[in-house]
Formats: sequence, structure tokens, C-alpha cells
Amino acid sequence: MEIFDGQAAEYDAWYSTPEGRRLDALEKTAVWRAARPKAGETALDVGCGTGNYSLALARRGLTVTGVDVSTDMLAAAERKARGLESVKFMRADATALPFAPESFDLVLSVTAFEFVKDPARAVSECWRVLRPGGRLVVAWIAGSGAWANLYEKAAAADENSVFQRARFWTVAEARKWLPGISPRIRGALWTPPLWLGKGTWGRFWIASVAERIGRVIWVVLRRSPGGNDSDSAGCGWRQSFCPGFVVVRWDKKGER
Repeated sequence: MEIFDGQAAEYDAWYSTPEGRRLDALEKTAVWRAARPKAGETALDVGCGTGNYSLALARRGLTVTGVDVSTDMLAAAERKARGLESVKFMRADATALPFAPESFDLVLSVTAFEFVKDPARAVSECWRVLRPGGRLVVAWIAGSGAWANLYEKAAAADENSVFQRARFWTVAEARKWLPGISPRIRGALWTPPLWLGKGTWGRFWIASVAERIGRVIWVVLRRSPGGNDSDSAGCGWRQSFCPGFVVVRWDKKGER
């Protein structure tokens, strides 16, 4: 049994909460800016879960294939996709994708690489099935950030937590996944978990302001001397100001 089998209902329920909806919107803003999905393209959603991004891409006019290792998560995704012919789901491992080379215009993976044991191999597979001129976008909870710390504490307190099996990669580690190709990096979730607590007045307004300020300050910090070379959670030596979520994009040069 995969670690997410039996988790589909709880997973989807989180997205229906005010906090879940808000965080999902903040993450999607960063992902769409990096991925730049276009109607008519073909997309592969790796680690698609219950179809959050697969369905969103299909509704944007893309033809989408979602893959995951959890049959329960895929079953939930298929139920949600009924009547939507431009998306299909299948069971597959990120490190051994069952597709021919250069099959997709966009390959996307969001909050799945935390559970991939060999991310370099998975990225290599994603790159293999990406067409020239396409984009490979991987996004995850950033290592050493406040959100990673939250999930690590949850895992320590609950031996049944799925986060017992998670690893929160740093940007410095991700730079090594595809040797010789420099990625573009975006950040999101500068709002610490505490700020989104149910008792926090104006928490969603605070989050919106924090995201706007965060994007500007983070760019400045990362362009400062040593900002790229020593980064660990995306902002490096400035651990007091780190995004909780990072989006990395590799562009595959060449003509389609």
C-alpha cells in the first residue's frame, strides 16, 4: 500500500477549509507564473494526487495526463474528472514514466517531490518526456522554511503522519537535479503558519500583503552577493526571511 492510499478524502477536505483554499490560491499564483500553461498544449502532472492541478490545467484548455502511485488518490481524481474528456489518469512512478521521449509541452509536479526518494532520477525522467521548447516545473514545501518546520513537528508528534516519509528539499539541492541546466526559481508562502491561525485577526489580508512584499524582498536578497551560492531554502543565508514554498522551472531549449 502506498502512503497516500486511504488519504484521499482527508486530503481533499483540507482544500475545502478557508486556510486550504487560501494556501492553494497562493501556491497556484506562483506555479502558473512559472508554468505559463497555454490552451492546446499537452501537459503531464506528476504526482497528481486527487487531480487538483490536472483538472485546473484541463479547464485552461490543455490536454492533461495525471500520474500517481496511489490508486486511491487516482480513483478520487477520476471521480472529480467525470465529464471532462481532456484529462486522463494512470498509475505510474515519477522515476519510471511510461511515455515516449518528447511527449509533452509542459511537465508539472506540485507538492509531490517531498515524497520522491530519488528526485534527480525523477527530474531526468520528466526531462526525457518533455518536448524541446517546453517547461519542466517542480514545486514543493521548501526545506528549512516555517512550513517545513510545521510538517516536521507534526510528523514527530504522530507516527502515522504521511510526513514521516517526507523530505523537504532545499533549492541548493534542487540545482543539482538537472546538471548543466540553470533553473528559474520563484517563491511563495512568506506567511508563517502562525499568521494564518484561526484566531488571527485579518489573517488572509495579512497573507496577501506578506506575499506581495515577500516577492520583492526575496528577489533583492537572492541577487545580493552570495545569495545564490549559499541558498538553502531559497533565500540562503537569510533564514529569517524564507518562502515556505518554492517553484523551480527548467526550460528545454529547441524548436517544437
